[in-house]
Amino acid sequence: MPDHDQELVDIALAKQGDIFSFNRLVGGYQTRAYNLSLRLLRDRDEALDACQESFLKAWKKLKDFKGGSFKAWMLKIVVNSCRDQQRKKKPTIPMDMDISSLATSVEEEALRHELEQEILKGLSCLNFGERSAVTLFDMEGLSYQEAAEVMSCPLGTVKSRLSSGRRKLRDFLLKSELLPSQFRPKSDVV
Repeated sequence: MPDHDQELVDIALAKQGDIFSFNRLVGGYQTRAYNLSLRLLRDRDEALDACQESFLKAWKKLKDFKGGSFKAWMLKIVVNSCRDQQRKKKPTIPMDMDISSLATSVEEEALRHELEQEILKGLSCLNFGERSAVTLFDMEGLSYQEAAEVMSCPLGTVKSRLSSGRRKLRDFLLKSELLPSQFRPKSDVV
């Protein structure tokens, strides 16, 4: 049975109280939920807490799921849990996050890691709405419509936050010497 069909079966069974089916759903989304939480909260422990809270909320509210994109529904719960945690905490400095990539040399790997750290620092300069839009669209690969559903806001707001967030992130990265030349304006390239 294809993954989508299995997901539909698991949703139907979980709605009837089958914990094993719900656990299969959790297994399919836990990495994505954690990565999203980590990018939004920038703290491993808080990201784990937000994920745990998200899956508990999903279990309690699964009967309210009316169909459509389960991924968008689940990620909306994750974003809301992160927003709730964000409200409770004081601002922190972004932590080190390992995003794996294939590098052809040790030097490229070191540069990639430094650039990732600069991107994370840049993301921390964005407000929660902009950071959510950039993370959901550019990093998680959601469509504008799915991002709007997850963020509980109109499509135009997602586009506006995405544009603003990308612009601020670009401006932040332009100040860094790590930004590759192909992403710099022609006047900045030496």
